[in-house]
Amino acid sequence: MQLDVTAAALSGISVHLQGIRRVFPGPIVAVDGVDLQVGPGEFVAILGPSGCGKSTLLRIIAGLDKPDFGAVQVGAARADQRRIAYVFQDAHLLPWRNVLHNVALPLELIGSARAEWLAAAENAIELVGLTDAITRYPAQLSGGMRMRV
Repeated sequence: MQLDVTAAALSGISVHLQGIRRVFPGPIVAVDGVDLQVGPGEFVAILGPSGCGKSTLLRIIAGLDKPDFGAVQVGAARADQRRIAYVFQDAHLLPWRNVLHNVALPLELIGSARAEWLAAAENAIELVGLTDAITRYPAQLSGGMRMRV
């Protein structure tokens, strides 16, 4: 699997949400009735007070969570084939995995062949200027480096 992260590849991605609802046990309604359309090349900011569901909505768009109700479409891909990235508010790296293996983790988890995830991870690491740190562990990185990983 080759990851193409060029601006031209990203400019064609659109996001369509219709009637998104997500409820957590309690019940806590995190997101309710969200409709959103983001066209190719558009830049959107999601603003709101703490606890209003911003991160939950972003996790749903990225495919890291599923809505209880509603439809999500990111580009033309199925939910399990989304070519979208999600940057956490904090660097959530596994301390026992080096830079290469932290970057490769998502591709490993979806079952990509080792040669594919190694090549894709090395490419991504080069794109963000961390080639010299590829064998370092999170505790050996600066905060900015951890966020790029």
